[in-house]
Amino acid sequence: MPGSAQQLAEELEIFGLDCGQAVLEKLAELCVLYRQNEEEMAGELVAFVSTRKVDLTPETLSSFEHEFLSKQLSKGRPGASRENEHAGTRDIISIQELIEVEEEEETLLNSYTTPSKGSQKRAIATPETPLTKRNASTRSPRQLLSPSSFSPSATPSQKYSSRGHRGEVVTFFGEPQGVSWSGRGGAGSISLQVLGCPEPLTKSYKFMFQKLADVREVLTCRIEELGSELKEHYKIEAFTSIQAPAQEPVTMLGRIGCDSNGKLNSKSVILEGDREHSSGAQIPVDLSELKEYSLFPGQVVIMEGFNATGRKLIATKLYEVPRQPLPDSPRRMSSPGCRTKRPVASRNRVLCHRGSPISTAAGPPARAVGPNDLPPVLKAGPLPSNNPPKKKEGKPGASDLIPPPLPELCGKEALRKLTLGIWGLSPLPSQRLPPSSPDLALLPITDLEQIMVLLACGPYTTSDSITYEPLLDLLAVINRDRPDVCILFGPFLDAKHEQVESCLLTSPFEDVFKQCLGTVIEGTKSSGSHLVIVPSVRDVHHEPVYPQPPFSYANLSKEDKKRVHFVSEPCSVSVNGAVFGLTSTDLLFHMGAEEISSSSGSPDRFSRILKHILTQRSYYPLYPPQEDMAIDYENFYTYAQLPVTPDILVTPSELRYFVKDVLGCVCVNPGRLTKGQVGGTFARLYLRRRQPEEEAGRRGLSVAAQVVRI
Repeated sequence: MPGSAQQLAEELEIFGLDCGQAVLEKLAELCVLYRQNEEEMAGELVAFVSTRKVDLTPETLSSFEHEFLSKQLSKGRPGASRENEHAGTRDIISIQELIEVEEEEETLLNSYTTPSKGSQKRAIATPETPLTKRNASTRSPRQLLSPSSFSPSATPSQKYSSRGHRGEVVTFFGEPQGVSWSGRGGAGSISLQVLGCPEPLTKSYKFMFQKLADVREVLTCRIEELGSELKEHYKIEAFTSIQAPAQEPVTMLGRIGCDSNGKLNSKSVILEGDREHSSGAQIPVDLSELKEYSLFPGQVVIMEGFNATGRKLIATKLYEVPRQPLPDSPRRMSSPGCRTKRPVASRNRVLCHRGSPISTAAGPPARAVGPNDLPPVLKAGPLPSNNPPKKKEGKPGASDLIPPPLPELCGKEALRKLTLGIWGLSPLPSQRLPPSSPDLALLPITDLEQIMVLLACGPYTTSDSITYEPLLDLLAVINRDRPDVCILFGPFLDAKHEQVESCLLTSPFEDVFKQCLGTVIEGTKSSGSHLVIVPSVRDVHHEPVYPQPPFSYANLSKEDKKRVHFVSEPCSVSVNGAVFGLTSTDLLFHMGAEEISSSSGSPDRFSRILKHILTQRSYYPLYPPQEDMAIDYENFYTYAQLPVTPDILVTPSELRYFVKDVLGCVCVNPGRLTKGQVGGTFARLYLRRRQPEEEAGRRGLSVAAQVVRI
């Protein structure tokens, strides 16, 4: 008997195990194969046999090898991976990493040697001589993304691959003259600024700590703010208490609500009064005398009617909140957009009336917003053309837009405050304004260059696959058309995806998102386009709270930080002076399920809902919200209001895509990039500022838009 087999027999006899010669010889071979001494091998075998309560037979020894030795001991053996690296299959990410390691080793060796004549010299990246875009990695996006690394069933969707009408324009807005729908990528002068009053949401915050008193304070404050606007706009002398009976017509301020847990209808409407005049009391409303109305829960309105008993209001007239001034109007910015402190019951009460000082616990009252404080950004308008465009039925035309009014001159104080960034803008050196000449023509935002903006909303992969084929096709479009700005809305990893809900992914959600986002960033480097990334409450890895903080991504290079911008949900962004309102929440679907209306010749439901969003001055005016919306109302009051009526409002939705002009604002629903197992749509815009007309002396923003199938 060989020495190793004899020693194994002695070790096993200590534990009372007796085995044949064949078993001992096999154990000796395993000691050599897995680099274990006889004592260690005997101890592991005894533990294996005792745990499973089996006899020591050749079959047991075979199970011991496959179930324990090959899986557990090989992990701690340094040379195992090197010896078996030829075995098995590797995904493309692993292969690419091996190639990059070999290239780095070759680069290190070449730096210590003299290159032979005719050999290709490799560029070395140092802080003094960094790699340029041409020398940077230009790998295909399909090589960057490896679905097999996080999903066991990464097979492309058959329905998506066999789709038709690729690249078809399904709707358009404006009449562009000779537009080729291609931008200049990073070659143009692009100024991207996130607007906020006093500042935008830039980091995470603690949520799930709000109190009912704080929610009530926010809702009451919104009634008082918008009520002040209504009172001033309609020249109303005073409001009447909801609880006071009166034989003559009365005027009441309040918020629309429902008297039950069901859906709002014409028989269940109630009006919740404000705190100052009605102490928050509620009264049922009879709408039979109103010829036209459009109402939803949470809407702040003024109703005029009869309240003879103090128990029921028979409404005869409805006053709706007027929209805010467009960015080009030199009027004051209303108080809902210029908060310096969140209203909570435990702090000093915020005076919500327009023009009133805002008291804070940290310092003296802030100065009231003045008429010269609005940054003079210009209004949206149609593309100029030599011949007047013909409006086509069923498609929005350029003639839908109303020419902007003649702007007044803004004072020096407004120019100085715009330069200092009082509205949340980050002042750039190129934005230094002349000390005199407050003419609009001298403002830095009047960039006459034409820019292209691409809009796309997730999900970026079909419901039956996790291969992200639609996202890769979108990146191909971006590299082909080279838009100046790409605004991408979440979800990037949808919480409603089949494989996410079934927990079939083999990698953490955060890792899948980082690989997806890294593919977007690396895959658009060649185009040079600026990226604006908007999160979604459906992003499974991100904080599911509204307002939602921006994504955090620490792997950005110094070059990418200049063109990749992470913003909150929702937010307002200025692109070369044109104000974009951005939200990834399906507000059209949420409000469409709750809104009731009665009118003979009113606009379509989409236009009514969009009008409510603009006039209620909030990115989410619905209350109570949908069940899947977790709203932190303290931060909602600060970060989810509309500071001004934007030039372009982007509201992606599951509902049908459209481009509409509502109250002078171009509203876009680009649709979603995928819908179930088939492809969806995305949108592209052309923006250009007109030259000042000699007779009128005005400037305007030309907008053309298309919604295209992926």
